[in-house]
Amino acid sequence: MNKNVVIDRTFQFERYFDLRVQNEHASFVIGKDVIIKNYCSFVVSKNGKLIVSDGVFMNKFCSINCMGEVYIGSNTLLGEGVRIYDHNHKYESKDELIKDQGYSIGSVRIGNNCWIGSNTIILNNVEIGDNVVIGANNLIYKSIPANQIVTAKHEFLQKEY
Repeated sequence: MNKNVVIDRTFQFERYFDLRVQNEHASFVIGKDVIIKNYCSFVVSKNGKLIVSDGVFMNKFCSINCMGEVYIGSNTLLGEGVRIYDHNHKYESKDELIKDQGYSIGSVRIGNNCWIGSNTIILNNVEIGDNVVIGANNLIYKSIPANQIVTAKHEFLQKEY
């Protein structure tokens, strides 16, 4: 196994967990008491770095594709079917196939104590602050400050504590 893969012994995963750390430059670190349900998939390639902090829970069918850096903060919950991408295809020339134009590689950072609703997609260069709740079926392409609730209409609602 890749020496850049660090998995705490308390890590729990269910059936069909797919982890691909595709080269010696890529790394994957998973903290304590992380639970990953059925059919989740992680791909870490190029110089990618994927960090899943303590107490994270991922429900069924989540996927993370990492070429840059993805960080998920402690005690964050991901609903079913959440997708995270820290990169995107370049498409600068109409005379060249998109698949041959490479990638724009960035990062995704999710704070502590967040709840990401089912079927949410998080795109590259997004930072989500601590204590953020994102409703189901959202496309997150801009950063979200801490202590917000994001509705299906992409509105921020100040969270009261």
